[in-house]
Amino acid sequence: MEAIGAWNTGVNIDVGVRTQRAEAALGRFQRSTTSLESAISRLGRTMVTVFSAVAIEEFVRRSTNAFLSFNREIANVATMSEANIARMERAVQRLAIRYGKELVDSTKALYNIVSSGYDGAKALEVLDASMRAAKAGAAGLKESADAVIATMKSYGMETSELNKILDVQFATLKKGRLTYSELAHAVGFFLPQARSLGEDLSAAMGAFAYLTQIISPDEAKVSLNAIYRNLAQNVDKFRELGIQLYDSQGKSVSYTHLTLPTN
Repeated sequence: MEAIGAWNTGVNIDVGVRTQRAEAALGRFQRSTTSLESAISRLGRTMVTVFSAVAIEEFVRRSTNAFLSFNREIANVATMSEANIARMERAVQRLAIRYGKELVDSTKALYNIVSSGYDGAKALEVLDASMRAAKAGAAGLKESADAVIATMKSYGMETSELNKILDVQFATLKKGRLTYSELAHAVGFFLPQARSLGEDLSAAMGAFAYLTQIISPDEAKVSLNAIYRNLAQNVDKFRELGIQLYDSQGKSVSYTHLTLPTN
């Protein structure tokens, strides 16, 4: 019995020691885990701080560059414009925000518009129409401004006709097989010749849209330009055939209205 008691006592002591060691080890593990969590937490805060600082620095750098670029472009506009430049500056900022356009790109477009002979309120009207066209046509602002200006210049149109220009442009996109960017690169190529023959804007753009269903927009603009140019160069030959390209007042007759003489 004494031996059994001694054995039990030894077992109890051994179990107690093992338990204490296990508890100690568990405590060390928990402390290590806590320390690791604290270290990760500190590292996370440090990384957030560092990356936040980098992000802030990048934001400041970009903002500063954008501000300087905007001021430079506005200064360029001022060299061409006779309008109140402070009002122009505020207006282009409002338009850029309204249509979600980059301020620098908007100011560059304004410079091109003013350089084309439109100033003050008229320049801003052209810019507004160009931004609408760019947004609706998923095109660049420079492209849309070029398309609007080329059309206005070719037909001697006023800013009061800007809505008509956009309507005709988007009707052309609907009827033809082309993008707004392709249209923008084409109109300045054939519209001057069309206008010289008295071709109506809608008719000229309609002819262009029709050709794009058969050939590429680049080929269509070249072909249409050639048609108008050949008509203009052969006025005498058409007259010999009894076909008049000009009316009694000397005004051009649209080639779509030409009729063959009857016997």
